[in-house]
Amino acid sequence: MQMKLLDQKKYLTRLNSLVKEKGHHPSGRTLSVITADEPMGYGSMSHQTIASILKGSDVKFSQLQELARVLEVKINQIISDNIVKAEIIEKFDYTKSHFVPRNYDEPIEVIYFLNNAYLKPTQKAFFWGEYEGNHIPAFSLIDFDHKNWINDKELKERLINVDVFLQRKANNMFYYGQVLEFNKDGTCVFQWWQSKQQSKIDGKWSDITTLIKDCEFTAIYPRITTATLFDEDYKIEQISI
Repeated sequence: MQMKLLDQKKYLTRLNSLVKEKGHHPSGRTLSVITADEPMGYGSMSHQTIASILKGSDVKFSQLQELARVLEVKINQIISDNIVKAEIIEKFDYTKSHFVPRNYDEPIEVIYFLNNAYLKPTQKAFFWGEYEGNHIPAFSLIDFDHKNWINDKELKERLINVDVFLQRKANNMFYYGQVLEFNKDGTCVFQWWQSKQQSKIDGKWSDITTLIKDCEFTAIYPRITTATLFDEDYKIEQISI
């Protein structure tokens, strides 16, 4: 798959420079022998395939992942900065039923959009891991430009009865659910989504929620979209800065 946003000249320059810097030959022979199939790598490659990639032939994202692995660099040191991506800033904790921020001692993780979508730089990702009944992770997007909606009388109304990520004042953690109304004292009535449960009778899944009538909050962001992380559309990678 040739990705339009690879910015061919830029990534080829970077890739060939890294190959030379790491002491490998553009023929691909020394690189080929250290490529590997899963679970160690992303797929073995012949030296002919690697040589063709270094000359600018069509390339799959998984092949660039494998080249980054054997060259011992992060993927963003190879591919173009122009590829659409969203940084993961929060991950859902299914035991606590709320999101937790990324540990800033860990590498930054981003979701690459292989379908060439457009994202604003202010849009960030909340990550939903797999759980019983759904083994494919997903992510939701928020926009930091919506931060001040709660301070605007008209825009504030947009936050009612829609899916939101609400940051509670008690612990500064983000919770998922819906604001049913805003109270006069500055709190809100919040329907907190906690998890799903499967009926032992008919096997159907239903939501587990809790109503918080006087929820104190510091921020509320409406959910822009939620997408399933299918491999052909999205890839999660650690990047270096």
